[in-house]
Amino acid sequence: MLTLSTGVGYSSDCDTANRLASEAGKIVRTNPAGAETKLSDAVAICPESTALLYNLAVTYYKMGRFPDAQYQLEKAVRMDPQFAKALNALASVILADENGDQARAEELARRAVALEPSNPKFQDTLAKSIINVDDPPVTGQFKPNAVAVVIGNRDYKNSHVPAVDYAANDAAVIRQYLIKTMGFNERNIIYYQNASKMDLSKVFGVSDDYRGELYSRLKQGKSDVFLFYSGHGAPDPNTNQVFLLPTDADPESIKITGFSLDLLYANLAKIGEAKDVQSMTVVFDACFSGLSNSAPVIANASSLGIRPRLPVFSLPNATVITSSSGNQISSWYKEKQHGLFTYFFLKSIKDTVKKGKSLTVGDIRANMLDTSIVNEYAFRLYKREQTPEIVGKLDTVLVEAAK
Repeated sequence: MLTLSTGVGYSSDCDTANRLASEAGKIVRTNPAGAETKLSDAVAICPESTALLYNLAVTYYKMGRFPDAQYQLEKAVRMDPQFAKALNALASVILADENGDQARAEELARRAVALEPSNPKFQDTLAKSIINVDDPPVTGQFKPNAVAVVIGNRDYKNSHVPAVDYAANDAAVIRQYLIKTMGFNERNIIYYQNASKMDLSKVFGVSDDYRGELYSRLKQGKSDVFLFYSGHGAPDPNTNQVFLLPTDADPESIKITGFSLDLLYANLAKIGEAKDVQSMTVVFDACFSGLSNSAPVIANASSLGIRPRLPVFSLPNATVITSSSGNQISSWYKEKQHGLFTYFFLKSIKDTVKKGKSLTVGDIRANMLDTSIVNEYAFRLYKREQTPEIVGKLDTVLVEAAK
């Protein structure tokens, strides 16, 4: 069980409050309710004391009043962002809550360790907080007819197009989740690092023939389809039509060298209907604004005048998940070596599976949108908004409950 570090802190300018805190410290083990009363009075007398807030939080924690403990610690770290003991305690409280924001707990624990690197308690909290989404949970599930396409476009041949630093890692880890967690046969995963336009055409077909590799892999009436793409997207500045950016694309001639999202959706719909697929889930960690986390994708193009026009996917049993909305930028989570969206997408899968529950697209929506976690971190890291969008069949089951 996680515990808060104990001890009484003192405020130098509130003598009465200090006396009450001292009295509380003497009785907190035997009479926590009495200690809570004295500390609450002390905080009321001297509300600017972060030490008193910390002591009150410790007392609440001992009483099992965890939300109250977290509330007081939140106040303390807002007042003093360098209060290492409060940072560590807040991380511990969040970790003790099975629904707590573990990514935030890790951030708080790292801040505490940065302030006091040799503190073993802080090091222990940090070790407990680290979430390794790169290690997928093994479920033993097997979906022999399910087919996936996974693409990570990191490196672009055009020198003016910035690299998507974590696209390769995004794709590689998604592939492992498909195999170990979601039950896909490794041989049924069409996998590309740095896909060219020819590669995309081979997989998804062209305007007059949708029967590419994806079509040929599907079993009539039996297959689920999962598509993941991490890389650049960009709009045509003249029409706002959006494109995936193959690694050999020229953004200045995007209508010719890009892969149209209209074409992709049209062909996927035709494939789904022709093969009577059970479900189709399409996931993009890409923005279509012409911008990226590091530099513009389209030189000399201002995002202010661009409103990307995303097509509507018409297949009834399909879901489309995009990492950002409108002309937003899809951010990176450098500390985790992933796209920000992909990190929380994987975390949502891992957290749910660890609880032994089934995972639906609706659960992904609840975990990522109802909590605004991606948007919160985009603002925390980059002071900008990033709101994923999830549209379609929310009851699609991605992972079955453990039996």
